[in-house]
Amino acid sequence: MSDRVVNPDALLQKKTTGTYRIVDDFLELSDYNNLVKDLLSGDFDWYHNHDTVRDDMHYFAHIFYTNYGFSSKFANKLNPFIKKINPASFVHIRASLFSQHKEVVEFGVTNEFAFKHKCMLYFVNANDGYTKLPCGTKLFSKDNRAVFFEVGTPYIDTTCTNDVFRMTMEFNYF
Repeated sequence: MSDRVVNPDALLQKKTTGTYRIVDDFLELSDYNNLVKDLLSGDFDWYHNHDTVRDDMHYFAHIFYTNYGFSSKFANKLNPFIKKINPASFVHIRASLFSQHKEVVEFGVTNEFAFKHKCMLYFVNANDGYTKLPCGTKLFSKDNRAVFFEVGTPYIDTTCTNDVFRMTMEFNYF
């Protein structure tokens, strides 16, 4: 997936602020390639969802961890992430797949947990989609990019226009 065209804004994205920290090339290349292979395999389970605000907006999700435990037969695929994040405990882990649209469309706010915790958002593929933080900052999608931030208020995900899909992973933890 590294031969895809990267949004120029993603390359210019400031790496650290008081709000977030970006780590490019987060996984080793072999771990990244294995992850992509697994996420795109016909054996990987994706489940249909729709936006909480707009009924015409749909996406697919895979829940790895919820309700105090791993809920996915693919949980072992997360080992490279777990070693690097080294959390005290997880709250939720999910992969999301947003279909391509004619224009970049924002979903309703993501506000699953009404308490402060940490989040690592992981961008699987490069495209012109983004995640918008409450302060208005747009975190642009780039292959193998991790973004760390505190979750206390909702944020927004988008579709993309220049790839078949936009894929992200969200690790909520303490």
